[in-house]
Amino acid sequence: MANTREEAKLEQFRLAILKKAQAQRDQILAESQAAKGQALQAEEDRLLEKIFCRMQQEIADLKTAHIKQLSQQAQEQKRQLYAQREGYLSQLVAEAKAQLAQFAAGPDYAPWLLAQVEKLAARCPWEGSTLRVRPQDLGLKEQIQARFGRACAVEGDSALTGGPVLENRAHGVVVDLSFDAALAAQRQRLYQLPQLRLEEQGEVTPDER
Repeated sequence: MANTREEAKLEQFRLAILKKAQAQRDQILAESQAAKGQALQAEEDRLLEKIFCRMQQEIADLKTAHIKQLSQQAQEQKRQLYAQREGYLSQLVAEAKAQLAQFAAGPDYAPWLLAQVEKLAARCPWEGSTLRVRPQDLGLKEQIQARFGRACAVEGDSALTGGPVLENRAHGVVVDLSFDAALAAQRQRLYQLPQLRLEEQGEVTPDER
């Protein structure tokens, strides 16, 4: 609808310019009729050519300005879509993170954490691993080492919201079972929802986020 209005406006400008050019042409023709001769006719042709060249340039300038305006509007719409999506996803992740923090502060967290350590032991049966947990989970260090079942270091990581992360440099392995990794993965899954898959709808591109 907006494009139709812009095109109508552009057409009005074009007609106004044509009308102006026609009036100038008529004036030149009226003046030329009062005189005869090849020189006067050549001057008339030159002036007419100049008028219509100027008219064509003005129309071209209007089209360029019109296209630029539409492009700017499209870019702004893209930025707004991304901002809305990021705000919505950030709100969802923040709510989930708050719920996980409540869980980590409750009595069920320690048994869950130790169960995750057992999963790490099954997936990475090597000595020399380092398990990172929240600093407040270091009180469970001996239980964590016992559940892991082999020599390992247990370190505190203040960046973690909850859950363990295993790193074994000798084997080049990192296994992240933390809340933070789960939230990041969930956010990526949300991006794939049809309602939020902006890139495939052709509305925005990743570089414009």
